[in-house]
Amino acid sequence: LRLGQADAALQAAQQSLLLAQSFQDQHAQIAAYRVLAELHGQYDLALEGVVPGGSPVLHYLQLAHAIALQIAGYAMPDDLLDAIANAHAAVNQHEAAFRFARQANQARQKMHATDAARHAVAMQVRQHTERIHAEAEHHRQLAKAEARRAEILQQASHHLAHLGAIGQEITAHLDEVSVFGVLDSHVRSLLDVSSFAIYLTSQDGLALERSYGMEHGKALPFSRFEWANSETFVARCLREQ
Repeated sequence: LRLGQADAALQAAQQSLLLAQSFQDQHAQIAAYRVLAELHGQYDLALEGVVPGGSPVLHYLQLAHAIALQIAGYAMPDDLLDAIANAHAAVNQHEAAFRFARQANQARQKMHATDAARHAVAMQVRQHTERIHAEAEHHRQLAKAEARRAEILQQASHHLAHLGAIGQEITAHLDEVSVFGVLDSHVRSLLDVSSFAIYLTSQDGLALERSYGMEHGKALPFSRFEWANSETFVARCLREQ
């Protein structure tokens, strides 16, 4: 049919119909009748016997529709109902055309509702699968965390001992400059830092003033950050805590 070989297409469709009838394959019969209807719609082919209504297209579509009605649970295709509606309209049977057009619309709505329900089920299955994967990953992370926990506890014990030593050394000094120097040296032993500074609140309470600062082994100059200075990042950090 697609190659424009009407006679060969008609012969193949008729053979297909005979095979479908011999095997009582209702679905194949519907397909064959629809091809025959399409053939007669495109080409002026000879037809044996008298066709009710004078329309071979409508005749074959009605045969397909009649078989479809016999199949239990068969969802009537909306395009078949549309084709029947168009065939009725072509022979001026407008009431029947309207009836089948309405059935086609109802079939489409039912199909859309079914598709929506299937989509919802698919979404639920996917969410359930994702939740299972997430739970499996959570348990895997827990197992990994337990293995890491022992290592962290050992490191924490070492750090606590180090911090204890720092505390003892700080309390051995009375002047703040010595305390700052102790903090500087120990912070560098714990962290990879290039600079270290300590700020204290000014006596008027309106700013932070750098009381100690070292960067790459050199002392940092005095600096002051006003709390109310909106352009200063440090002041913003202080205000917003």
